[in-house]
Amino acid sequence: MYTKENLLDRYLREMTRYMTYEDAKKARGDFCSLVEDRLGEDYDVAQLEELLLRLGSPHNFSTKYRSSSNIFIREKNYRILKILVRILFLILILSTGIYIFISKNSDYMLLLKGVKDIILTLLISSVLSLWIAEKVKDIRIMEKLLKPFEIKDLYISREKFIFKKSKLINLIFYSTVIFLSMHIVSGDLLKRKMLQVVFFLFILRDSNRTSEGEYGKYVTMLSIFCNVLIGVLLVYFLKFDFEFKILRYFYYFIIFTTLVDLYSVILKLRRFYG
Repeated sequence: MYTKENLLDRYLREMTRYMTYEDAKKARGDFCSLVEDRLGEDYDVAQLEELLLRLGSPHNFSTKYRSSSNIFIREKNYRILKILVRILFLILILSTGIYIFISKNSDYMLLLKGVKDIILTLLISSVLSLWIAEKVKDIRIMEKLLKPFEIKDLYISREKFIFKKSKLINLIFYSTVIFLSMHIVSGDLLKRKMLQVVFFLFILRDSNRTSEGEYGKYVTMLSIFCNVLIGVLLVYFLKFDFEFKILRYFYYFIIFTTLVDLYSVILKLRRFYG
C-alpha cells in the first residue's frame, strides 16, 4: 500500500532523473502547482493516480526543460562532464608534480609529450563516456514515451547510485596512479595504450553510473564488463617491470578494489536474472 506523497515523489523522481539540480527544483515546483490546480489540496491516492495516468509518462513533462544548447551532451550529463574534466585537470597537475619530484630524467620535451598524451586521454575518455551516457538517456526516454505509462512502472525497485566521498577518493587515486604511470612509460607505446584503455573503462563505468543515478540493468552490465576488462588488462600490465616498485603495489590495490566492485555488481545482477 502506498501513499499519495510516496506516489507523487516517485513520479517526480523519474521526471527529474536526468535534469540538473536547478531545473529539477523548478520542475518539481511547477508540477506540484499543476497537481494542486487540477486536484486542489485535499485529494486521495485514487485521484492522483487518475491524473498521472492522464498526463502519461513523467518524461512528457520533463522534455519542456531540455536545453537546446550543447546538443551532443546536455543538462545533467553536461554538468557532470564539466565537473569531471576540472577534477581530472587538477589530478594531472598533481601527478605531473609528483613525477617531476621523483624523476631523475630532466627531458622536458618528454615531459611535455606526456602531459599532452594525458590531456588527450582525459578529454577523449570524459567526452566519449558522457556522450554514450547521453545516447543511453535519449533511448531510455524515447522508449518510455512510446510505451503506455502504468503506475506500477514507478514502483520497480532499483538500488540508487550516490557519488559519495569514497567514490571521489577512488577516482582521485586511480587517476593519479594512471597519469603518473603514463609519464613514466611515455616512451613505451604498448604500456601507454594499455593505461589509456584502462582509464577510459574506469571513466566510462563511473560517469554512466553517475548519469543514470541507479543500478538498472544497463549500468549493472556495463559495470561488470568494465570491471572484468580492467582486471584482465591490469593483471597483464603487472607482468612488466616497474621503475618505481611502489606503483606495483598501487596496482594491486586498484585490482583488489575493482574485484570488490565486480562482486558487488554481480550480486545486484541477481535482481534481473535470479
